[in-house]
Amino acid sequence: MQLLDIDVEERAGWTVIAVSGQLDVATAPEMRQVLKEAQYDDQQHLIVDLAGLEFLDSFGLGVLVGGLRRARMHGGRFVLGPEQEDPRGVRDHRVGSNLPTGR
Repeated sequence: MQLLDIDVEERAGWTVIAVSGQLDVATAPEMRQVLKEAQYDDQQHLIVDLAGLEFLDSFGLGVLVGGLRRARMHGGRFVLGPEQEDPRGVRDHRVGSNLPTGR
């Protein structure tokens, strides 16, 4: 059984990373690697779609915040999927409240 499934595609100048399953201590390194590869492959604008996410812990949240910081350092954008106002209650966390949603 795969704990985390990540699909990456390009849409209108944005890299869309769709995540499903669990983003936690066990799967955070995989997600971090996907984000870094997208951000360092000259993709400045990322959308992370968490619609399929079943579980998110503080390690997963830390990976998302790290992606946001890298994007800001390089003049890019990092947003959580535009169709979700507050995916998985991410913005309920003090740290997660800094993650932008929508384009």
